[in-house]
Amino acid sequence: MRVALVSLDSQWEDKETNLAACTSYVQMAVELGANVVIFPEMTLTGFSVSNPALAENEHDSWTLRSFSALAVRFNVELVFGMICEQEGSLLNRLYVLATDGAAKGHYDKIHLFAPGQESKSFQAGRARLIATLGDMPAAFSICYDLRFPELYSTLPKTTELLVNIASWPAARVAHWQTLLAARAIEQRAVVIGVNRTGQDGNHLSYVASSAIYNPDGQALLPFATQGDLAVFNIEQDVVRQSRALFDPRQDRCGHDYANWQQENV
Repeated sequence: MRVALVSLDSQWEDKETNLAACTSYVQMAVELGANVVIFPEMTLTGFSVSNPALAENEHDSWTLRSFSALAVRFNVELVFGMICEQEGSLLNRLYVLATDGAAKGHYDKIHLFAPGQESKSFQAGRARLIATLGDMPAAFSICYDLRFPELYSTLPKTTELLVNIASWPAARVAHWQTLLAARAIEQRAVVIGVNRTGQDGNHLSYVASSAIYNPDGQALLPFATQGDLAVFNIEQDVVRQSRALFDPRQDRCGHDYANWQQENV
């Protein structure tokens, strides 16, 4: 599978400008042979949590239609984020699109970032998303979710790929890199993290830090880069071979963990 990570310098709350940039990056990625393209959290708006006018109804979304058209036009799978309105609630949502533009599924961010006021205006998701990306069973998460290992340790054991899209500030980028590697090591999976670049409307700065880690927690090298675009080859066999050699997940004491958790309630 050939995957393109787009570390988009999202222009604050400017959907049309950001869509034009995304279109260019998808074209470049496909020209480099990518069959999957992944964008950061809240792709077309930046991490804006205090402007409800940016939200789009899940049944009538310009952003979703636009990315669906891109998937069809370039015959590529896409992962992106947006602000969704559902029954009066705001959700920080990730979509996975197939090459025919249809949604394979969506994920609503479960762990809302209270220090950034996200939990004041957004509703937390309640369900995980497992969907095939390329030829690999994948689980999806958004930014702050990465700090909560329980979300990952309870995934189906057949999950081979973990994808996190983020707006992770430069001040804590070392945490981002460490946690991505940790999730890969813990789950013996390939982990993809896609983070934005530039500066947002809250004057937070972001640095190029999108990456892919193998099951040993080692960062892969892209075979091609172009601006904020990096293209990688992922071999599915690396997960299966790694797990065949060593897979500590089989030694988890899930029942005991659940009991201890109840003791702490």
